[in-house]
Amino acid sequence: MSIYSSGFDFKSAAYLLKSFLKMAEEPLTPRLRNISQPTLIIAAEKDRVKPPKYSEIIAKNITNSTYIIINDAGHAVVIEKPTITNYLLIGFVHSHPLSTT
Repeated sequence: MSIYSSGFDFKSAAYLLKSFLKMAEEPLTPRLRNISQPTLIIAAEKDRVKPPKYSEIIAKNITNSTYIIINDAGHAVVIEKPTITNYLLIGFVHSHPLSTT
């Protein structure tokens, strides 16, 4: 079985495009400053859908963030580089334990 869909979901694509238009009208970037929890931001060096410069903006607006670029990966970084992605996620989770208070 393929990990990719066998068809194109026009309804989902339309919903995604509508959400992009909504974000253009009401940018979320100013709200990022309200995030205080440790946040891992992973960018892919060769992402042409959402280039790393956008992830960098997110990281700069979240006080307690860690920003990492995975080299030689595109938009599907979690599929292209699963071992590196998992290593980063596991390391981040282990270095930021949940608070019990």
